[in-house]
Amino acid sequence: MKKLNKKAFTIVELVIVIAVIAILAGVLIPTFVGLVRKSRVSTDTQLVRNLNTALAEDGVNNEHNTMTDVLAVAEDYGYVVAKLNAKAKDNEILWDSANDVFCYLNDGKVEYLPDSVKDGKKLESGDYRLWKIYNKAPTDGEGYSIYVASQAAADYVANNEVSVGVDCGEYLIDAVSYKNTGAAQNDVVIRTNSASTTLTIDAASDTVKHFGSAGNVDIKAVANASYHENGTVAFLEVATGRVALESDSKVAQIHLTATAGSFNDITVAKAPTVQMPEFSRDAVDIPAEGKLVVALQDGTADANAAKDFVWLTAVGIYEQVTISDSKDTAGTTYAADSDNGEQKAAAAQIANNITATVGGNEYTLTATKTGETWTYTLTSESEEDITEAVTVAVSESVATVSVSGTEQTTTTDNGLTAEGKEEAKAVVINEALEVERKEEFNENNYWIGVAADSFAGGNGTESNPYQIATAQQLARLAWGMSEASKRSAFNNKYYVLTADINLTSKCWVPIAYNNRKASADTFFSGSFDGNNHTIKGLNNVGFSISLVNTMQNGSTPLNGEEYVYGLFGSVGSVTIKDLTLTDVNIKTGTGETAENGIKYLGDSVGALIGNAATSFAVSNVKVSGLVQGYDCVGGIIGRSNAITAASSIVDCENYATVNGVRQTAGVVGTSKGSLTEFTRCKNHGAVTTYFIDDYAYSKNYYVVAGISELKSGSANATDCVNDGTLTNRRLDTHPNDADAAKYKVIDLVAYGN
Repeated sequence: MKKLNKKAFTIVELVIVIAVIAILAGVLIPTFVGLVRKSRVSTDTQLVRNLNTALAEDGVNNEHNTMTDVLAVAEDYGYVVAKLNAKAKDNEILWDSANDVFCYLNDGKVEYLPDSVKDGKKLESGDYRLWKIYNKAPTDGEGYSIYVASQAAADYVANNEVSVGVDCGEYLIDAVSYKNTGAAQNDVVIRTNSASTTLTIDAASDTVKHFGSAGNVDIKAVANASYHENGTVAFLEVATGRVALESDSKVAQIHLTATAGSFNDITVAKAPTVQMPEFSRDAVDIPAEGKLVVALQDGTADANAAKDFVWLTAVGIYEQVTISDSKDTAGTTYAADSDNGEQKAAAAQIANNITATVGGNEYTLTATKTGETWTYTLTSESEEDITEAVTVAVSESVATVSVSGTEQTTTTDNGLTAEGKEEAKAVVINEALEVERKEEFNENNYWIGVAADSFAGGNGTESNPYQIATAQQLARLAWGMSEASKRSAFNNKYYVLTADINLTSKCWVPIAYNNRKASADTFFSGSFDGNNHTIKGLNNVGFSISLVNTMQNGSTPLNGEEYVYGLFGSVGSVTIKDLTLTDVNIKTGTGETAENGIKYLGDSVGALIGNAATSFAVSNVKVSGLVQGYDCVGGIIGRSNAITAASSIVDCENYATVNGVRQTAGVVGTSKGSLTEFTRCKNHGAVTTYFIDDYAYSKNYYVVAGISELKSGSANATDCVNDGTLTNRRLDTHPNDADAAKYKVIDLVAYGN
């Protein structure tokens, strides 16, 4: 057989082959890549052409104000918004809002497809009127307006001041802030979509158009060409610039913000079909020549159209509004005399919607003018039955108030300052409501005589309770519950202490001091949160019993009158918690003294509550000092009469000395009615019933207990402790009495009969 010899490639030959392949790849691959990019660019440009065809067809009947509008059109024509991204790397599909067309950013240059635009102007790359769909966080300085299409983009908008337009898309963003302090005059669009959004605008040279919904819009500054509202806003405040309420807008309230005590060139214009919002404004001092507040304008198209200038003027110590055709002088045409009902109403709000608080209620004085006489009518959401008109003749520092024909002249030393005006308003409201404290409650002796005219804050609701920070404010609650005409404004409300209080220097009149047999609507109901604060020095030193409501019943000794006493007198359904009472000094009548021939007896006496008539939930209350009375005397609560509903007293401790004649205990003097739950209650104080009289209604009333005597119904005592000394003096002085077995000493809780 013949052998064949095969010769392999040499190394040189292999190197030559590889080099040839590399050369061919270097030539062919870029060509191939270029062909792929051209294909992708072609796909992108065709998409842009198709999108513009759709926009043009839809634009015949519809206006496209936001990118949300144009993307909705794209979806209607079958395009998926999530896929409206350029296929070619680093290129972008953009929307030109100035010309309402899609365009293509190709290698850094903007291309229009077809190459025609509505106004003949092509925008350059980075122009804020070009909108980009951001599927990731924008890059600072990129310059395009932002359509939010990702959480990263939403977070960027929420956490940064933007200087371009924003469309929140489908993302709910709590805060959007647009700021442009540069010289460029931009015309931007912002769309939000949530009633919880706060939109802030600070751009003195810009025009801003808002669409969608927002809870609050805060306009620090915009150009005279204005902020155009096209959506729904609950509260809009403006410091500088023109606000135009377009035909589709709904704005509930506009607040005019003063800068350095003046209103800085604010205009409010509205379309004819738009309802005028309510107005409010900052309080300002008014010079003799008046102060310009706002210009009102019919129509929104022309910022230079005629305006009505609203001025605040001083009518004595009161504010009134004139409407002038000049921004330089107030004129003499009062808004109250205007023939334009809508502007008249708006101007009246600007003058009169500043309220004053009296008696725990917020009141508004609304003025009407007849000739030269101003009549101020009092209104209040909490008291719908106010009917009296208040006629006020005013000069710079004197208000002569006439209510039901009775005049009272009051002088203020504050002239035309905001403080002086508020003082005078309070005078008028007080007179209109005929708010007078009892003359017997002399301010030198009783806290109720110096009760505050308002609480520290709050409105009495569960989420915003009335705040009590001083003894005078605490006395305000007692004052409010003292008479039927005031009681409804204070009862069934929520209260909270915000500071420690010292009552040592004056005598305390109980909150709801009516006797235990009085009508239930005279008792205090509501919630009182001590907020872990302390009330020091609760006392009745110098207390005149004749000032409060007393009573008699079958168990009242001869010539006796009973009255309740405590921080709270008689209560209905209450919740009281987290309060400490120290240095308590309560010495109510025990039958040994007489006033006007009558023996006044403390019946239902406790440091916190005298008489709990319906149901209560008391927790984390501590008492120290002295509590003394005749019948139903307790360190914390005197009498629990919760017949209709179960009650609870939890984590309460008494350190006070408690003295009584009948039914006396460390925590609750006596309990009856529905189930009462005592949980982790402790008595550390000495509790004594001592023998003074011999006319007891029933012998089994002479009972002393560590926690409580149970008169009827049922009670549970869980983890309760008494380590105080318990003494029944009647048992000591009458050991051989036939009824001595009834003179009980009860360690915790048990029946006394």
